[in-house]
Amino acid sequence: MAQIGNDDDAIKRRLFNEGDSGADERRINTLIRTYGRWLDLKPGEERDLLFERILCQLSQCRNAMEKTQLVHEMNLLEQENYENLNSEIEQAIMLSKKNIADAKKDLQYARTIRRNRQEYDALAKIIKEHPERKTTESKISELKEELGQLNESRRCLRDKLELRKKQLTAIVTTIHEMQRTLREEENIEANSKLAVEDGEMDTS
Repeated sequence: MAQIGNDDDAIKRRLFNEGDSGADERRINTLIRTYGRWLDLKPGEERDLLFERILCQLSQCRNAMEKTQLVHEMNLLEQENYENLNSEIEQAIMLSKKNIADAKKDLQYARTIRRNRQEYDALAKIIKEHPERKTTESKISELKEELGQLNESRRCLRDKLELRKKQLTAIVTTIHEMQRTLREEENIEANSKLAVEDGEMDTS
């Protein structure tokens, strides 16, 4: 009987250590009470039936622990996924801020070019009113050359701004997709937890 008592204490300690939820504790307490009744019974049909019940309850406890472990592993995996997604979103936001800052600089440069071109056009108009001066013709030639350079710079800047616009659109789209993915995974996790809780309620 001393050996049986020691085994009983060992089983109790193990079951109490492994059960960490309310459902697990109820299941373990039921198993312990059943085991106590089984110890008090004399060999016979009732004792054998009670032993079968103990085996069934042990199987339920084992299944509950396996489900808990699976949920724990799934939570760890989801946490890792969230951290990765969060890092990607932060990088995308940083890149977006940089592109916006660059686009603002380009826009300011474009405004400067436009203002200079207007000044050059006004000056060219005045110069054309005095074609008799040789210096005026030389100035017009210089202005035309500068205007050609400005037009080329403006074209390059327009192309660059268009590229920036496409990059920003792609980044915003990526951020929206990441946010949608996070919401879907949160819904999946919530549904998984509900399914596990429903399973535990069914087995209790």
